[in-house]
Amino acid sequence: MLDTVLWVIGVGGVGLLWYIARPQQLTPPSESLKEIPKPIVIKPENLDEILSNQKENIFLLDVRSQKEFKKGQKIDAAHNVPVSFIMYKIKTIPRDKKIVAICASGNRSLTASSLLLMQGFADVVTLEGGMNAWLAYKKISKTGVPTS
Repeated sequence: MLDTVLWVIGVGGVGLLWYIARPQQLTPPSESLKEIPKPIVIKPENLDEILSNQKENIFLLDVRSQKEFKKGQKIDAAHNVPVSFIMYKIKTIPRDKKIVAICASGNRSLTASSLLLMQGFADVVTLEGGMNAWLAYKKISKTGVPTS
């Protein structure tokens, strides 16, 4: 069956070509395309264990916005690269360390982790529940005051 091609003369004599592809004519995605990697999700107690293990070579990547990072609680030694800048700042993220991605609730860190895995980073995990879960685990309020 021939493809349908429709020429439309637009405003000012500009010609537009609309190509209407029939669903049955679409080719299936190449089998060589990679599936989007699913990052490993760790709980706050796992991160606490990782942080206390001095032998582990880790890089804490806080992907919250700069405003959130400066204003809110953070884990010591965390590096702030907002998720929207990950691809621009990818060379600042070490490939030879375990990357622990952190955000406020765990959603943006999942996105950042997937992006890093697609770029060939080998060891990337994300903190389940983000800083909210970390602060609850450590019994610290968002203002820095210990909770009971």
